[in-house]
Amino acid sequence: MNVISNWRFTLYPAGVAVPLLNYGDEIDAEPTWPLRKPLDTINLVDSATPFLRPAGNTIYTLSWRLFADLDLDKTARQHVMEGLLYYQNTAKGPLNIEIQGITDRFWQFSQAYLTEHTPQRWMDAGTARIARGYSVTATGLVQIGP
Repeated sequence: MNVISNWRFTLYPAGVAVPLLNYGDEIDAEPTWPLRKPLDTINLVDSATPFLRPAGNTIYTLSWRLFADLDLDKTARQHVMEGLLYYQNTAKGPLNIEIQGITDRFWQFSQAYLTEHTPQRWMDAGTARIARGYSVTATGLVQIGP
């Protein structure tokens, strides 16, 4: 089921804002962000089984699929491919997350990497549509504002 997003994700590599998802963009589900921590492997004396312990920051992986907003499939495909060329040069940077209707604060990841940006064909009510799939890996989540 398609939903209209109330999120806005903006990546700021090298001080230039790159909107990844804007208010009103059509996505297939709310963005998800599973949490995981990197692990250190500690070899214990007299044990064949290593000990694993959490290390460093919590890592978030954000994923979502954004439908191309252009009507013609051919044009949408071109739009997606141009986006691939643009986003492949995106380096790490802070990622701002705003939620529509909350105007006095937003959330920010101090470091974020655009780890995937791919064109996809998606069947919607029997019609093939073009979508862009995004994955972002990020750390250092803080709330900005009251």
